[in-house]
Amino acid sequence: MKCLIILIFATLVVASSAQTAEEKVEEYEEYTVPFNGQKFDAFDWQLCTEVANADPGNVLISPISIKILLNMLYEGSSGETAKELEKKLQLPSDKNLARMKASAVLRSLQAFSMHLKAADPNYVMEIGTKIFVDHSMTPKNWFQRILFLYYNAYIEKLNFTDYKTAVDRVNYWVESVTHGHIRDLISQGNLNHATMLLINAVYFKGSWKSQFQPEETFLGDFETAQGNKKISYMKQTNSFYYSRSPEINAQILRLPYEGQKFAMYIILPEEKNGLQRLIRNVDPLMIRKYIWQMEEVSTEVILPKFKFLYKTDFKPILRKLGLHRIFDSFGEMKGLLQSNKSTNLVVSSVIQKAGIEVGEEGSVAAAASEMQLINKIGIQDELFNATHPFMFFIEDETTGTIVFVGKYIGPETSDVKNSNSKAPGGHVVPAGDVTPSAKRQDASKRTNSTFNYRHSNSPKLIELKQKKIKAELQHSASLMSTLSNRNESKH
Repeated sequence: MKCLIILIFATLVVASSAQTAEEKVEEYEEYTVPFNGQKFDAFDWQLCTEVANADPGNVLISPISIKILLNMLYEGSSGETAKELEKKLQLPSDKNLARMKASAVLRSLQAFSMHLKAADPNYVMEIGTKIFVDHSMTPKNWFQRILFLYYNAYIEKLNFTDYKTAVDRVNYWVESVTHGHIRDLISQGNLNHATMLLINAVYFKGSWKSQFQPEETFLGDFETAQGNKKISYMKQTNSFYYSRSPEINAQILRLPYEGQKFAMYIILPEEKNGLQRLIRNVDPLMIRKYIWQMEEVSTEVILPKFKFLYKTDFKPILRKLGLHRIFDSFGEMKGLLQSNKSTNLVVSSVIQKAGIEVGEEGSVAAAASEMQLINKIGIQDELFNATHPFMFFIEDETTGTIVFVGKYIGPETSDVKNSNSKAPGGHVVPAGDVTPSAKRQDASKRTNSTFNYRHSNSPKLIELKQKKIKAELQHSASLMSTLSNRNESKH
């Protein structure tokens, strides 16, 4: 009989324009180049594209949440199972290096969370990892120590045959970490024949660095494959990192959060029905290339307020990406439990429930001084008019970790019901015409080369960008050298 492991993820992100905490966290902040790190690694991108291609609707996943639990399985695996995880997750062959890398990412996220939460309760980053095991099983001592020391994860025993009590306990823990936003994550059916539940929950509530003012919110049409739908739009003009790429036929916008650590990147196809083509044809290298070419320009941003939940089982997707052995009885996860039943441990399901809310809610404060406008006479604003489907991701820019990634293809019913604002003048604005100004229409039609943007004159920014490019090239050279040495040693 197989003993089942269930991997479960609960993730939620809320973006708001709550009052800033900059004055309270000055000692934490550093000057950060807005495109630090590799953005997507291959696993993140493959995961994103597989989910997005399989589901025609709104999608939200947390790659880091999935990788944390797969890393924990890697700790207790051996043989070909360990090698498969190592290869697909791009992990170091030395498990000590792998856990140190994972620990560094987690500690960075958690340390920032504790620091900023103390300064401003409106800004929260919570990461919780917990393992629930059936009371008849005992995890190995070294496995418990590794989880506690490197993953800040705890193990709790439950009687899985007492379905209601066990389900209530697990769901209560998830609700606590996600501040009540993710509920009823598991049901009694998830506990049938289960031996172990590995659960990771992520909750992020961020305050925009440059806030959207509620009085600017208006009702307009969002263009979908099924027709136009009414939705509330946020609007502001400010200085943002922005680029328009003819190669991928899309615009890219960076919306930073307070604290100079996290940012949301939005990739908007130029074509109204171009999202799926963009996802199919673009790779991580292209995204990284055009993000590195972003320049800080005055940009008028029109962005939907949106909110949705997304739940999926990643088992078939992970199989498609080449992870098979954790789902089959190969007896190579013996490092988890002090029992001969560990020889039959398999992963039965990989469930993630994620939610996102993007809006301008929160206590309103003046923020115009926090990002300097660079409008000059004769220079027109760029226009980022997100009135049709787009993809987005939220990154920890200090580590290059993709915390959330998703696509938005249209408003949910709740968005329509809550949209009671009107455009300036009291009229509903049709999609594609939310800014009827002739100047802005002309701006949206310009086909700028990625090398024609107005450059920042800040010597410090230029110097830091050069350092980042040099560091990334050195990292790539080191990686290629390592791979070359491995190939030579095999021969």
